[in-house]
Amino acid sequence: MYALLLGLLIASQPELRAQPPSIPLAQKLLEARQQTHVIASVVIVSDAPSFLAALSAWDRQRRFPVLWDDGSIRAREDIARFVRAFEPETVLRFECAQPEPFPRAAAERIARIERTLFRALEIKEVESTREMVDALQESNQLGPGLVISDVNGLLWPGALALAAGRHQPIAFTSSLGRLSSALSLKQAVELEHFARAYLEHLELSWSLMGDEIDAITLALECPAKVRIDEQPADFLATTDFIGRTDPPGRSRWAYTGLLFGDEARSTYLAMCSLFLTPKSAWLFDGYPAEAPWEAYDCSAASSIFAAAAWQTVVHDVPRNGLEHWRAACVRPVDAGFVLVNTRGNADFFRLNPGDAAPGDVPILNQPAAVHFVHSFSAARAGNIDTVAGRWLEHGAYLYVGSVQEPTLGGFVPTPRVAQRALAGLPLSAAARPDSGPPWKIVFLGDPLATLSPVQVRILADIPLEDTTDLAEQARTLVAQHKYAPAMERFAL
Repeated sequence: MYALLLGLLIASQPELRAQPPSIPLAQKLLEARQQTHVIASVVIVSDAPSFLAALSAWDRQRRFPVLWDDGSIRAREDIARFVRAFEPETVLRFECAQPEPFPRAAAERIARIERTLFRALEIKEVESTREMVDALQESNQLGPGLVISDVNGLLWPGALALAAGRHQPIAFTSSLGRLSSALSLKQAVELEHFARAYLEHLELSWSLMGDEIDAITLALECPAKVRIDEQPADFLATTDFIGRTDPPGRSRWAYTGLLFGDEARSTYLAMCSLFLTPKSAWLFDGYPAEAPWEAYDCSAASSIFAAAAWQTVVHDVPRNGLEHWRAACVRPVDAGFVLVNTRGNADFFRLNPGDAAPGDVPILNQPAAVHFVHSFSAARAGNIDTVAGRWLEHGAYLYVGSVQEPTLGGFVPTPRVAQRALAGLPLSAAARPDSGPPWKIVFLGDPLATLSPVQVRILADIPLEDTTDLAEQARTLVAQHKYAPAMERFAL
């Protein structure tokens, strides 16, 4: 399989002379995915104790999706969107009959989260992350990444899910600010050094691609960009700054991704990455069919997906203007991978012809990874009145975009992204050049997400008590003429 992955990638990029640095990482992820069985049921929880109990029922080889319903419209839309893509046999609501309250003190919270992680990984009689790492190394099942979270923040559920799902250690530190703000250079350097110091503490190799740690997941409130100069204001993407060696080299030692949202949304991001495998692509090319834009041709990318038996929908010259965009987006986009080429700013994107606004971003029928070739789209990604912000609001679980003007060459050409992603590279690697200095392209989501083959699905009982089958409950409510609550359950 390793040779197949490498062969596919080199065949699609004849100019390559050396093995891409992310190929060993891709192989590790594929092997781990093939060893995992997925129970074909979705479990919905509404509080921290139930979430922790549900994840405690995972084991190294068998798991099931757990979504967090906080009662908001967005959380329920996320759950429904996930269910449509995952197509489970059953959807169950779970609530602990005798919940153990989630502690308030940070140290007690960390202990509770770590205890859940140890249970999910079937590691007994350990009391520290260091011992967990040793146990996973002994069985050759240590994941290739580090998760960094804030136990007092909102993203710890996503952090825990990705740590358990990918056999990764978690380090805890303080949140650093809103997604739309900017880290200072000092803050960014301190975060980089924190990651390195924690890995040194665990005695894990990290300084080169292909060693034990090749990825960092920032699962804490953190800006998507780093301010490196004041006048004029100049920014780099946080996820392309973290995971780099010191100057002057600044070579990459880890692919970094940034989670966002709250408890419910971070759980959704993690579950999409762990349990969904896109097999359909929606592409829109807002560029003219001339140099230098033609190197990013979405029609060429669509052909690559089609050759891999993907369902594809492509919009290109001459039907790539604003009218065509709006006509294509009258109904929700039903694809797991969305690739768009446009120009513009954070608050508009230029098509050929016509300027679209964030309000023109389509509704998503299923969770989607979004690759958006466009300047400034993620400059204020936490604001729904921006391009990236609206994609995230509509359910994108991964987003690749720019925090500032990157120049066209700052993006990996769209056909090459398709080639690299289909060859098994994690999307954080597929959408980034193999070499070069830190730049302005941000990766929002799990950096270890791939388009690898579907995991083995099994029919088995969920190892939890106190579950309620929502379909059965909905039918009972219909029989009782309680249509509003019945529709609510059918929607999930």
